[in-house]
Amino acid sequence: MKQVLLLITFCLIGFSTFAAEPDCKKEKIDCLGECGRMVDENGDGFCDHGGLSTPETEKSSYLLLEIIAGTLLLYAVSLLLVKTKRYKKITHRKIWNYLLLITFLVSALLGLWLVVLINYELDTEFFKSYLTWHVDFGIAMSVVGIIHFIWHWNYYFRKK
Repeated sequence: MKQVLLLITFCLIGFSTFAAEPDCKKEKIDCLGECGRMVDENGDGFCDHGGLSTPETEKSSYLLLEIIAGTLLLYAVSLLLVKTKRYKKITHRKIWNYLLLITFLVSALLGLWLVVLINYELDTEFFKSYLTWHVDFGIAMSVVGIIHFIWHWNYYFRKK
């Protein structure tokens, strides 16, 4: 029972960074701030969260460093709990294997969905959000995958 509660706790903490709402769900062209979240730092009279009819060069809004740092911090906390014998090493590994599976499934399924949207020219207002989530979960999957590879280092480079 403790293992299930720990798994749920780590999942809730771990994915809280992913659950943050995007700044503006509308991503409207030439938005005047109808959603109530008007931000106009560049002073052009349009909301900075939406697009412009004459688009400027877009910069990436992916949370690379935040996701890497958050994942490594969660791993450090999890490892500390193992070292202080709060739970067993096998439980620690199960939690991280499940996180690897979850991040893979979300990234893969969103990737397939994005391919369908692009190939069949299906227009959705959430396309950019899907792409951001796909990349964010892919970053998390990469970090957890590297941790997983380090665990199994001896499988590949065992001295004979």
